[in-house]
Amino acid sequence: MIKYRDGAGKPRVLEPGCLVPLPYSGRIVRIVPDYLAETVFIRHEIEDVRGRCLYTAFGHVTPASDLKLNSQHYVATPIARIAPQKKKSPLPPHLHVSFIWLPPDYPLDRLDWPELEGAEEAEFVEPLLAPQDSTTY
Repeated sequence: MIKYRDGAGKPRVLEPGCLVPLPYSGRIVRIVPDYLAETVFIRHEIEDVRGRCLYTAFGHVTPASDLKLNSQHYVATPIARIAPQKKKSPLPPHLHVSFIWLPPDYPLDRLDWPELEGAEEAEFVEPLLAPQDSTTY
């Protein structure tokens, strides 16, 4: 169970199985296993002033059963659920949300955590500072 407070200070809870919607329209470009479940990478049609593309990575999720690579999805569409706790893991269910600027020709087979952690061309964005709409940044 994930506890947090919303913008109005009201307590909220995200439980395993909670739907994970897209923050922007985009295309599913990669799904990889992570240590709790899977990570889904989405490429959005949002570019910054340097021509880089915005990607979202949702970690520790169970993708929707009908989620397919290269499928296009629209803002607010649920594409996954927060994964349940693994029996042998001491970590509770939780969600990782990462926004990443990458060059338009970044190889999709390099979209995984070990590669991105050392990729000089990857710029992780503070989620609260992510673009507020789908224009160029």
